[in-house]
Amino acid sequence: MGYGWGPGDLRGLRLGGGTWGELVGTPGVAAEGAGGRGVRGGGGGTGQGLGAARGVPGEESEGNAWLDRRGWASMRGMTKLTAREIVERAPDGWVYLLGVLRTRLRTGDFATGLGLVTAIGAAAEAADHHPDLDLRYSWVDVALVSHDVGAVTERDLRMARTIADLAGQAGVVLQRDGLSALELALDSPEIGAVLPFWTAVLGGTAGEDDLKDPGGVLPTVWFQKSGREEPRQRWHPDLWVDPSEVRGRIEAAVRAGGTLVSDEQAPSFWVLADPEGNKVCLCTWQDRA
Repeated sequence: MGYGWGPGDLRGLRLGGGTWGELVGTPGVAAEGAGGRGVRGGGGGTGQGLGAARGVPGEESEGNAWLDRRGWASMRGMTKLTAREIVERAPDGWVYLLGVLRTRLRTGDFATGLGLVTAIGAAAEAADHHPDLDLRYSWVDVALVSHDVGAVTERDLRMARTIADLAGQAGVVLQRDGLSALELALDSPEIGAVLPFWTAVLGGTAGEDDLKDPGGVLPTVWFQKSGREEPRQRWHPDLWVDPSEVRGRIEAAVRAGGTLVSDEQAPSFWVLADPEGNKVCLCTWQDRA
């Protein structure tokens, strides 16, 4: 199963709404294919086609009003932005993955990272809008999303610009290359029968068809409706990357002995398989309703 393409064959890889150069000529801004399919993640299993009908927060623009001091409804900074708006307006060095705006601050040492985290914390307090920060020895990972809205908003873009300015003042570079987000997908014909078990084992907060770690340490597990035919793959990872990284990842996978199983749902996701047939989906924000 699969095409067994080599790197040279990827020149003709179908990517939806344009040529490869059009899609990845500008990092982080890729052309959307016609007609959003509203697909959540990929479709590595043998369920009802490739993917399940789930959207990703931030893909549709909705009004989310709040009341100002005078009691008037205000849209100031609270409207969900589309993926296209986010990637076109985000500062350099940021990437949009799985409904979240992300960057990595290459601090080089712990003391510089701690100082930058302190500065970001002060700015966040002043703005009353707080990013998620992960301090490591030589870098700081930053994630921005408006939790009260469940999507990226104008507030997140403002905070991203503030963080970029603070990093520049500290001589710290923002890195977007190589960043990714991981989900795990479980194919099941009876989601309601298996979800309680995985909630009990993994803990976390269960939704209608997913299981999330409130601490953000474990990847989200989402449950994809499948048929009962055997054999079928139960688990597959969904790896979210920036559109500019898709080609390189596919080429590397093919060189490592893998195959491109399907690009039918490109540019939303591509299905790859290792030499033993285990599948993974490369997912992007593109072409999602």
